[in-house]
Amino acid sequence: MENSLAVTEQKTVEFYGDELTAARIGDDIFVSVRHLCDALGLDRASQARRMRRDEILTDGYKGGVMVTSPGGQQSTGMLRVDLVPFWLAKVDVSRVREDIKP
Repeated sequence: MENSLAVTEQKTVEFYGDELTAARIGDDIFVSVRHLCDALGLDRASQARRMRRDEILTDGYKGGVMVTSPGGQQSTGMLRVDLVPFWLAKVDVSRVREDIKP
């Protein structure tokens, strides 16, 4: 876990009808990988591994970020928001939920 990552602000944002957790960490905005994957029907663990292995995405992926959820504090992986389009472009469409493929 990366305990040095302090969330200074957290919000819930809408993403194509789904809710995502976004957080400010330092000067950057990050989005919950869990919520991104759940919205698209992707396996979270596989996507987090892909992000950590990718030469570009690894710089914007932060694991072990503590966010507030309805159940209390929760550790989650976060991706810097400017890298979300790059990550999405690399997602294999055949792995996305059927109802959102179009």
